[in-house]
Amino acid sequence: MRLTPWSSKGPVPSPPSRSRVGSALIGRPGTSSRAFRDVATRNGVHLVTVPTPSTRQPGPLALLRALTRLRGDFSAAAAAERIRLLRALERRQLRSASALAALHDELLFLSAFPCGRLLAAAAQRMLRSFAHRVGHLPARAARPLHASGIAGTLSTHTYMFGVARWLVRHGEVAVPHWQHDRDAERLEPLIRLSMLPAELDAFDDSGLSTRAWLELASARLPGGVLHWLVGPRAMGTDATWREWYDSADVPLSWSLGDSRWCTTRNVAPGPRRVSRGPFRRVPDDAVASISTPLATLRRLRAPEATAWVDASLAALTARCREVVPMAHANLDEVYVAELGEGVQLCVIGAGREDRLALEANYGYVMFSNRVPIGYGGVTPLGNQANTGVNIFESFRGSEASFVFAQTLRVFRALFGVDRFVVNPFQFGADNEEAIASGAYWFYDRLGFRPADVATRAIADRERRRLAARQGPHSTPTVLRALARSDVILELTPTSAVPLFRERWLADMGQLVAASLSGVPAAGRIGYVLDLARRQKLQLTGERAPLTAGERRGAVLLSPILQLLTTGIARWNPQERVDLWDLVRAKGALRERTFVRRARAHVRFWKALAQETGVSPQFQRGPTEA
Repeated sequence: MRLTPWSSKGPVPSPPSRSRVGSALIGRPGTSSRAFRDVATRNGVHLVTVPTPSTRQPGPLALLRALTRLRGDFSAAAAAERIRLLRALERRQLRSASALAALHDELLFLSAFPCGRLLAAAAQRMLRSFAHRVGHLPARAARPLHASGIAGTLSTHTYMFGVARWLVRHGEVAVPHWQHDRDAERLEPLIRLSMLPAELDAFDDSGLSTRAWLELASARLPGGVLHWLVGPRAMGTDATWREWYDSADVPLSWSLGDSRWCTTRNVAPGPRRVSRGPFRRVPDDAVASISTPLATLRRLRAPEATAWVDASLAALTARCREVVPMAHANLDEVYVAELGEGVQLCVIGAGREDRLALEANYGYVMFSNRVPIGYGGVTPLGNQANTGVNIFESFRGSEASFVFAQTLRVFRALFGVDRFVVNPFQFGADNEEAIASGAYWFYDRLGFRPADVATRAIADRERRRLAARQGPHSTPTVLRALARSDVILELTPTSAVPLFRERWLADMGQLVAASLSGVPAAGRIGYVLDLARRQKLQLTGERAPLTAGERRGAVLLSPILQLLTTGIARWNPQERVDLWDLVRAKGALRERTFVRRARAHVRFWKALAQETGVSPQFQRGPTEA
């Protein structure tokens, strides 16, 4: 038995106890009481006995399991037990990737959902040293951690142009990860766009491979090949350059080291909390909650908008994920909503060059205590918003349902929509991860129901069975059957605007392509702008030239308005003026204006549905709560 001076910062062994906090045991049953003795005093220094080396200590995995079982318990006793477990883990050298990943998950969880100043400080202190922990693993043992975004690991992915440029702009260590020299040859069309005549012979006849030529051409740039391809002095603002880069599918390997953008360190700007209350549940009437007005939504301005976009983009990039509006963000459309208990939602609109024709395109990231905990996208269309959510693995078992319900509330406040649609991939179609997690029921509990009558009947039967506790959870077979249809949440009993299924956009695209079939490829933009001038005159009586915003909006909307030419003549003057206002709004600085004006133009959506063969509304069958 050894004696160790007591310290408020050092480990203090817990007395033996049979009590439990949540489901985590305090103390160690079966340990001899002789391993723990009362505090003694020697020369004025308090001493406490600690277990002898022969006393069996719980292993790291047992400590991690005990920590995981405390998730959601915000009592003082649970906080004390977490401190004890963290102190024990802080002294341990974890020798497997799985154990390190589990510890990282728990530390992120405690940072996002803190329950006391000491615990928050301990979690953040351990995160700061995580790159050092990963560095102690042999390279082969660390491989399973790659693509996790953890400090000290690699993230290898085919990132789109906007993400690659973001990495260069922030000075991150990212290089092309070509398996073979010939993989670089996909960049040859792009290289030739930038090549000077004096370089052509060297490129064509010197015997250098494309990869070797890129290394030669970029040798003096701080970011090497990637800097040459996407850096600020490259032709990156040219849409053609960007398209060639993205079509080349350049795999990048990002060495995160101890970067501020790794998942270990990445947080949104602003003060952080040290404590919060228990997890919140979705109210029984989810629809009423989602429909409640929201007063905490604000649009950010630079440089705050840039800081939130950076934190949002890093949360995805480090984990090898992408959402277009974050990679090509409109810094004039960055919104943050306060959702209580330190939870915030950041919604980011796509840049004007990346807008869709009829839908608007937004991405979002959920933050708790400034830590990213999940993400998704939302595309408003008429009176509906197509959406879905992905909670990062580290934060499963939190208040995800409540936060997603509040996310829908934010979308309602932003866009004014009354209907939310989730496509089947989000809960199981060609998505085995969603099948394994039973993701369908996540949406069902919020009131989403299948649009398809037959699938809705399957859901109703399965819901009754589960409510009666007749058998285990839904089988994969049942979950796959439920993933054959969109699920829909209606905030109002009826809507004058038709429901548009995802397939409808593709069908409408074919109609547009057929209407332009007599126009050569090189003349399409000119044709559309001429068409827009005639439409402006027809709808408003104005002969003035198109403004810059009108030209941008016309390229997106005028080919669609052409499908309605015969019917528009019967509209009243205000309806026609309002229709041209949609073109102006589509090309404006912020697309939210288009979303709200388009939703209000009921006649436009009804005419479009009629011309493209959409049924006026999906038919509701009997459903059960």
